[in-house]
Amino acid sequence: MDLLLEQFEAAKIQYQEDRYMAPCCNSGWAKLDKYYALTGRTPVYIATTVLCPAFKWEYFKSTWEDVWITRGKVKMQEFWEEKYKSKAIVLPPQANTKTTVQ
Repeated sequence: MDLLLEQFEAAKIQYQEDRYMAPCCNSGWAKLDKYYALTGRTPVYIATTVLCPAFKWEYFKSTWEDVWITRGKVKMQEFWEEKYKSKAIVLPPQANTKTTVQ
């Protein structure tokens, strides 16, 4: 989402004098900004980014302010405690791994 917002920001500047493209860029930016703001209501955006091996918390360290990261970590902790901490892990039965030597 951050990449898309950056693209809209650049397009708004690039096409600010274009009477057709400027309103399109502004509308697209406004719609994306609306949904970007909604990501703050749930830890899913943070979770998907943090759990991605390519990003983890490093992505947020390079793009977010420290206070946002702190809030994000609190949300992740609450999310884990609410959804996963008390859940029992049920492992499937192990297949018989005995081998016979002939």
